[in-house]
Amino acid sequence: MADDVLLNKAATIERCVARAREEFA
Repeated sequence: MADDVLLNKAATIERCVARAREEFA
């Protein structure tokens, strides 16, 4: 289950980064 949580957090961070890049691009 720990791996699932880490993957979930990584996916969430990637989404946030993608949004930030789109906004500041």
